[in-house]
Amino acid sequence: MSDFSKSEFAALLDELIETRAREAEEGDGASAARGHASMPFSYVGTQDAAEAFFASVPGEVVADLYRQNARAQGAPIAIDNPPGIESPDPAPPLPSIDPAEIARELTLTANRIPHDIDRIRRAFAFANHPDRVDPALRERAEIRMRIANMLIDQVKKKVTKRRR
Repeated sequence: MSDFSKSEFAALLDELIETRAREAEEGDGASAARGHASMPFSYVGTQDAAEAFFASVPGEVVADLYRQNARAQGAPIAIDNPPGIESPDPAPPLPSIDPAEIARELTLTANRIPHDIDRIRRAFAFANHPDRVDPALRERAEIRMRIANMLIDQVKKKVTKRRR
């Protein structure tokens, strides 16, 4: 084995990094013109590398490996969800665009005063406005806001007529 010390290796890396930085300042084609091969490198943490590796391996392959290991050790083979393989959470249900559901959510009644109706509209918009929801749900949020505004306007119109 070589007697190349860690400090010599660190010095070599520092020199390499300085050389590459100088070449980058001179221009992209400078190192290629001198015949140097570009040598890009980066550091990937072990945790990131392991996560990237396991993300690329199909879950069934990993489960089979766990089962084989369990058989070899004489352990019971009841591996539904082996460690490292997470079952995806089911997608949350989409917000309803049914006008009856939205009306129940708004708690609109004909005996509300206009000030309450405006407060309900603001609260609903705060929770459901397309600019405040996940981009994947924006279109649905726009539909919900249109329906809610239509329902609120209808109730407000009835309340205003009744109060006159």
